Amino acid sequence: MPAAIVGPQRGCTATMTRRESADESVTIEAWKLAGEKAVFLEVSKRGADASAALAAFRSEVVDNLLAAGAHPFDRSKTELGTECK
Repeated sequence: MPAAIVGPQRGCTATMTRRESADESVTIEAWKLAGEKAVFLEVSKRGADASAALAAFRSEVVDNLLAAGAHPFDRSKTELGTECK
């Protein structure tokens, strides 16, 4: 990468494991960030950028994660990952 766009190294490490559903429509990334005991999940689903697709994602994925005890964050994975502990 060009030096002009490379930020300072902070010594943070993160590991990520990616899994896909059998039909490859849903992707789950499990992130273990530096200094954190928790694993952070990022879930995405292929589909149209439309209200109906968003509603389906919420009912098929988000509601099930919330029912299983998952807690959404108010910050992005990028923000969480740059806060070394």
